[in-house]
Amino acid sequence: MKQLVKLLDQANPLKGYASELQSAMTQVALVCDLHEDGTNIFPSKKEVIETMANAIQKMCEVSDILLSIKCNLQPQNGGDLS
Repeated sequence: MKQLVKLLDQANPLKGYASELQSAMTQVALVCDLHEDGTNIFPSKKEVIETMANAIQKMCEVSDILLSIKCNLQPQNGGDLS
């Protein structure tokens, strides 16, 4: 049960990490693609942004599931899991 409580306690921080990653993704999107001479600075930029977006989405989904489990367990135990 202690492991479950630890896991459920990570739901809120996970949303925070997703938010931070989203801010970082914005910064990556702003990086120029080309040097002044026309050479590509960041050839995999689109793939990196897509990977970050997928990670953000999954982190939010997992956080929502954990929060839902936590809410559903609290009334059954008559106590607080936090």
